[in-house]
Amino acid sequence: EIADLAKSIKTLAAVQRKTRKKPSQLDRHADDLMRLLQAGLNGKDLQRYLQSKPIQLFVSDSTVTRWIHKNGLRLSKPSTPTKP
Repeated sequence: EIADLAKSIKTLAAVQRKTRKKPSQLDRHADDLMRLLQAGLNGKDLQRYLQSKPIQLFVSDSTVTRWIHKNGLRLSKPSTPTKP
């Protein structure tokens, strides 16, 4: 009985772990987001861009950051001037 219960729990866990097949809403704006990342904006700035008038997509900044990492992109760090 315990073995059957353990097996059903493991089966349920496997079903819950399946990857999401639905594309992200951010994928539609990937080109713009990549350009903005290259311009030095961070995840919070990208969130503000997505919430702006023409797009009006309301997602959290953690969602934007997760999307960036999932797509193999990097957040740009502001360049610091080097001393001569």
